Amino acid sequence: MKTQVQRLIGFVVCAAVSSCADFGGVDDSGAAGVGDDRTSASQELAPKRLLPTTRTYDGQGGLAIPDNNTTGISSRASVPDRVVVGAVSVELNIEHTYIGDLSVTLSKGNVVRTLHNHEGGGTDNIARTFAVTGFAGASALGDWTLRIVDNAAQDVGTLVSWRLKVTPAAGTAIPTELVYGATPGLAIPDNNLNGVSHTINVPVKVAARGVTIDVNISHTYIGDLAVTVTHGGRTRTLHQHSGGATDNISASYPVSDFNGLSTAGPWTIRVVDASAQDVGTLQSWAVRTTP
Repeated sequence: MKTQVQRLIGFVVCAAVSSCADFGGVDDSGAAGVGDDRTSASQELAPKRLLPTTRTYDGQGGLAIPDNNTTGISSRASVPDRVVVGAVSVELNIEHTYIGDLSVTLSKGNVVRTLHNHEGGGTDNIARTFAVTGFAGASALGDWTLRIVDNAAQDVGTLVSWRLKVTPAAGTAIPTELVYGATPGLAIPDNNLNGVSHTINVPVKVAARGVTIDVNISHTYIGDLAVTVTHGGRTRTLHQHSGGATDNISASYPVSDFNGLSTAGPWTIRVVDASAQDVGTLQSWAVRTTP
């Protein structure tokens, strides 16, 4: 029966980049040698769904709004996702005893939009969602700034919380999962501490929120093996000489070590067989991440 990685190979999607030309084929040429290190241009293995999913990003709350002060307060929400904006809204919660004193703006780069401009007179508090125009077509990546000014004396208040909501433009949806895989077919050198390694270069720069490494190794004694994956200066052990005389590794390993890192750049798997006699092959592997 084919493994999950093998079933996925061959489905190539170019939704997160500009074109299919951004992906090279997997380099499976040549024979593997002792201590072999290989790098493949990655294939993006198709996640089944690509939805224009609205993402939410929380700004800092719990900030007192200075009374009768034209500087006001500013709070930032940072967006790690490199997507094109389709629509923006802001969920806003302000406690204040005279909302007619307040002006509220949202800005990113050189674009500034007013959410509230001294409306409401002596009404208490603002707790509503604002649809904000003017950002469509721009990149969502980076800092968004909410600014609140109370330029009248006496009444005071607090920015309790706020949340930025971004819906990607059509055709630029945030994938529910990004999958990059390769089928190197590299022989694992027997009784050799250098082992064999293979690198997948991921072209898409988004913040990883959940990473799973799929591994397919054929070997007649998996207790001989140690398997690690490295990215962004961090290394995680996936398999460490467990399993004894069991044949083969076909497993998915959820790892949290890479959460928050950019997905872009090299991901390297290393397989070491530290004992003599039994031999095997790194057949295929993949990096799966939820952006």
